[in-house]
Amino acid sequence: MEIVITRYNDAMREQVISMFEKEYTIEKQNFNKLFEDFYLQPFQEGKCILIVALDGSIVAGFQSFFFWPYTFCGKSFMSFQSGNSLVNPIYRGKGIFQKMLAFLEQDQTTNKIDCLVGFPVEASIKNFIKDKWHNIFNLNWYLKITNPFAFFFKEIKNKPGFEKGLINLPDFNCDKIRLSQGYEFVKWRDNYLQSKNYFSFVFKKNNETIIFHLKKNKRKKIINELIIGNIIRSSEKTDEFLGEAFNNLIKNIGKSFHFISIALNEDADNKLLNNITPLNFKKTKKTIYFIVKPFSNHDVFLNKKNWVVYRSDIDTW
Repeated sequence: MEIVITRYNDAMREQVISMFEKEYTIEKQNFNKLFEDFYLQPFQEGKCILIVALDGSIVAGFQSFFFWPYTFCGKSFMSFQSGNSLVNPIYRGKGIFQKMLAFLEQDQTTNKIDCLVGFPVEASIKNFIKDKWHNIFNLNWYLKITNPFAFFFKEIKNKPGFEKGLINLPDFNCDKIRLSQGYEFVKWRDNYLQSKNYFSFVFKKNNETIIFHLKKNKRKKIINELIIGNIIRSSEKTDEFLGEAFNNLIKNIGKSFHFISIALNEDADNKLLNNITPLNFKKTKKTIYFIVKPFSNHDVFLNKKNWVVYRSDIDTW
């Protein structure tokens, strides 16, 4: 039977959930809740684009493009991130993933899409490039060892400057392409992430504010990592303020983390690089692919120097 690519409807939900459950050996009820919190909340519902591949009534594949609002010089875009891509193992090798990607371009007249973004794994990036996506840069990881003996230190709680969850900065504006800090978007993200491992560090001085979005991560069950997922600045006037904020963050995290890491676009973050290099952040070999497919403003979206992107730009960070 011919595979048909079409829009998802809720009658297909049970099959989609089951497909992800088998692929990733996760509890069905857990993924079902994530599906609801991610796609069916007011912020996302009606905007996200869900696509399926059907063999008759059998769901053979699933692909989503969820609303992921970027801003540039005060302008907000209708931008979407590719994610939760999966093809049933029985149907792999038949070009289904490629067909699901192609479907959106054929159907995009019903959506006012400015651009698509993605952070593909090695196995899928060739499919995206074939679908006219552009790998304009990769995020590079930097790492700073803070305490090799962090095993022996308990995390210090309730320290000044730290707050639970991801704190937004409503009046945040930037002359780069940045992920929105709108209240509804941040609230929706906080809801679906639902993890005690996310928090913020707020540094203020002379009417200026810098917010670090942070995540506690455990590697190999014993290594404590602190990921800097995002940096939001009320002003970009001085490098000294950014350096001072970094020093305060490092000073206040105590001795409970083995290392701090940050992923960034080097071509757009010169000021940041100038501040973390003296603090002994070392570049690693690890990278994350970043791809974009513009439908408007091509010159803006295809200029790698325009994009300030961090680890938290990825939905699953």
